[in-house]
Amino acid sequence: MELCSGMFAPASASRAASPIPNRVARIVAAVVAAAAVAVAADPAAATGPRTAQLSATHCSTHVVPVRTADPGPYDQLVWGELCYRGEDPPETVQLLVHGASYSHLYWDSPVQNNQYSYVRAATLAGYATFNVDALGVGNSSVPPSSVLTITAEAVALHDVITALRSGKAGPAFRHVIWVGHSLGSMDGIAVAARYRDIDALVVTGLLHGQSAEQSAALAAQVYPATDDPKFAASGLDSGYQTFRPGGRAQLFYDPSTADPEILQMDEQTKDVMAFTTKLAEAAALLFPIRPEDGLTHEVNVPVLVVAGQRDAMFCGADWIDCNSATAVRNYEAEYYGPDAHLQAVVIPATGHCLTLSTTAPLTYAAMLAWTYSAVRP
Repeated sequence: MELCSGMFAPASASRAASPIPNRVARIVAAVVAAAAVAVAADPAAATGPRTAQLSATHCSTHVVPVRTADPGPYDQLVWGELCYRGEDPPETVQLLVHGASYSHLYWDSPVQNNQYSYVRAATLAGYATFNVDALGVGNSSVPPSSVLTITAEAVALHDVITALRSGKAGPAFRHVIWVGHSLGSMDGIAVAARYRDIDALVVTGLLHGQSAEQSAALAAQVYPATDDPKFAASGLDSGYQTFRPGGRAQLFYDPSTADPEILQMDEQTKDVMAFTTKLAEAAALLFPIRPEDGLTHEVNVPVLVVAGQRDAMFCGADWIDCNSATAVRNYEAEYYGPDAHLQAVVIPATGHCLTLSTTAPLTYAAMLAWTYSAVRP
């Protein structure tokens, strides 16, 4: 079974990878070694090494005016937290975009943060991170749910990228890497295809195919947000939805690598989504009858696809083999154009929520090893 052996399944004609600086190479190698050994012995017990604090972490919050139409007024606000280590910011920032019903906490867990924080791992590796709440979620503006199409989210997050490059959300960054999860990955594909203003794209929790059974299982766990006790008094319109109690734990985690404390946090911190609005557009833009007709085919920057071996949202369908990084790469390559130089990695014994499973250190190591080969800090 080929999972993380050799780390990546590369494109046949991908560009040569740049060597990783010694300090980061040691961090990545240590994380990979510790996580791989733990997963092999007991997937539920996988933990990463306790890396030293290399320097102080500087974090600040920023609110960015954005549009939902291009052209259009800057009448919405996206909240984000910028973090980096050391006195001087790096040249590269990773824009972290969560999936449906999650918030920025997906990338920076308030529980066991040493293990379940991609923000911590990425800043240790020398990158800056800008970890956002998407429109309609958390600290960001809440427009009518009907506004929140993938196209509208792409416009808004393009405005965030512009702010990151111009210095209107902290220091001005030369390079921007998009790191998405699930619907956040869909948004990244839309931004990369339309605006071509990112330098690399990390797609996690998203493959281009879902069986009828998987779609039905997902739909069964979604209901109007105001039917949930957490959001009953929120005043949200009926187009905002959330997951039924326990729904995310059932769909998004593999039992062998699910941490009970994380599952409890996951339920307590669930958010809302304009799910139906986005999925209607996603079907046309991202899952066309002919792969070459989709928006994904227009992505022209390096792409890494990270899949959980047991992602119940996509794996298990007859046409997607998640037991092999090469198989995932070959399947996904039909949708991406040659300029994506597509690479893929499969994280063993892991469900949809890669950064919140006990195999998270292995996921972080794979992502950071690749981003160093694509765009250095």
